[in-house]
Amino acid sequence: MAIAESGRPIAPGDCFTKALDLLSRRPHFRRELEMKLRKRGFGPEQVESALDRATERGFLDDAQCARDFARVRVERRHDGPAKLFAALSRRGAAADVAREAVAEQFADGESELLERAARRWLSVHEWDRDRLARHLDRKGFSKGEIFSALGRLTSEGSYPGPAVEEVS
Repeated sequence: MAIAESGRPIAPGDCFTKALDLLSRRPHFRRELEMKLRKRGFGPEQVESALDRATERGFLDDAQCARDFARVRVERRHDGPAKLFAALSRRGAAADVAREAVAEQFADGESELLERAARRWLSVHEWDRDRLARHLDRKGFSKGEIFSALGRLTSEGSYPGPAVEEVS
């Protein structure tokens, strides 16, 4: 029998209760929830049983958790594919689940979302092509898409293009 941080024994059913308590606060990935339960002193069999029960009852769904997490990150933080994949992986999503969630978010390509991220950045910063490119790179967008978006922004005439020397 596992021992809780308080020093009292943990009953086997308490692991499932704790899992539900954690899931009631926010969705978790299976691996993430497993680590939290193990950290709280529950044994491997208890944790596996609790996770299986939560999955069977529909409370624990890695694919749905990944889709929801990806949607929110793209809407609120304007993350690109690479940064989104890394965030999902850090949270505990399996690689195939993370790839699928990213692919779903960027099914129509990344250019529209990249331009939205660029315009958001430009709403609070002066035009600086290099700084904007670095910002979008840190956001996880591909270099080719960044280059294309910067070209579209400058061709609109709203932002200055690269300096061109006049030849006399």
